[in-house]
Amino acid sequence: MLIRCACDDAQDRPIPGASMWLEVAVVELPGASYLYTLATVSITFVGFSAFFVLVRQALGRTMSQYDILLTKNFLQLGFIVTFCSLLAPLLSLLELRQAYIWRIASMISAVPLLLVALTYPRRRFAAIKGPIPKDVLCFIATIFVSGLILLANAFGWPQAPGVGLYVCGLTIVLSISFLAFLLGLDAVLEQPKRISDGLHSPAAGNGLTLSGRPHIAASGGSPHGPPG
Repeated sequence: MLIRCACDDAQDRPIPGASMWLEVAVVELPGASYLYTLATVSITFVGFSAFFVLVRQALGRTMSQYDILLTKNFLQLGFIVTFCSLLAPLLSLLELRQAYIWRIASMISAVPLLLVALTYPRRRFAAIKGPIPKDVLCFIATIFVSGLILLANAFGWPQAPGVGLYVCGLTIVLSISFLAFLLGLDAVLEQPKRISDGLHSPAAGNGLTLSGRPHIAASGGSPHGPPG
């Protein structure tokens, strides 16, 4: 009888540290499901961008410097958002404190976004001569602001590092990439029409059409002078 009572007391008595272990095991990183969804959408966007390039080449259209610049930018932004979306869950597996997780992830994520925004004018001028359109400047400014949001979250301003500002910065980058892709898609699809109409390429700015040939005036003259 005494032995049975002792066994019952041992079963009812909580094991030291067991409740703490269960609490840690069931705690999930805040916003983890949203980050996984964001990574899925971002990598799908990257795949669609690459698929569009393959379709364009299959149709026999050569890629201009403008096409290459657009494609590289979309791939860069898509991979950045995908990596940063998985970075915070990765750090949580290292059993770091949440404040450190969001601080480290925000700092790492802000660096490539700021580099993309700051180096884009130089890279665009190397591929396309001419001034940058206002809508493109707005896109670059938005990406730069997203980097600043992540940087502010890393330094704990205006609030402690958390998931809110982190997912806000990444979502803004992905959303502006969607909009830029749609506008860039219109420009790319209009290129064959511009070539057939003999118009100047917006990517050239030096009297060359998208095919690389000198622009011929509508009057029928050749680029080397009137026909003899």
